[in-house]
Amino acid sequence: MTPLRHEDVNNVLTIVTFNEPVSRKVLEEILGLSDASQIEMIKAVYSDMNDPNPATNTWTLEAHPEGNSNYTDGLSTLASSISSMELMPNREEAVDTLGEVPSSPRLELIGFVAIELWLPLEQIDYLNEHEMIFLADPLPAYARMLVSYTDEAVRIRSMNDDLHQLPDGIEAFIIADFTDLYSEMQFLSQER
Repeated sequence: MTPLRHEDVNNVLTIVTFNEPVSRKVLEEILGLSDASQIEMIKAVYSDMNDPNPATNTWTLEAHPEGNSNYTDGLSTLASSISSMELMPNREEAVDTLGEVPSSPRLELIGFVAIELWLPLEQIDYLNEHEMIFLADPLPAYARMLVSYTDEAVRIRSMNDDLHQLPDGIEAFIIADFTDLYSEMQFLSQER
């Protein structure tokens, strides 16, 4: 956070991870969510009510809200589409102990476990001291700042006069996405 402060960055892209799944009410109270457009990613844990085995009935789903949409809509849509899948076992092991074909999952939300969003830099220290939060990590903002100094970023910036900037003041073509094995390939994107 020190380098971000030295660069006078006020709003940072942050990944907040909770110690345990939390309700929407708790999520909104802790983070003071007022604008859905500040959310880049939301991750939640669901339980398959048709699977009594705790070793196999937990699903973790992730969504990336679009614009000003309700940030839980993407998760709900994903959970519904999974629940509507018809499971077709292709091996004998897919038959349960009673010899029955397993039913489609019926997913119910347990709680939210992580969120990536834009936050004021001064809120990070408060969040990291909160008992319900495992870590509030501004690494995506720091990575964006570092990549903005690379030769490739400077070259792209020099070729374009009108580049959209995100809340941290860095151009939107520089993204920090750590959900892929090859995250270093995702820092620069012409699409954003």
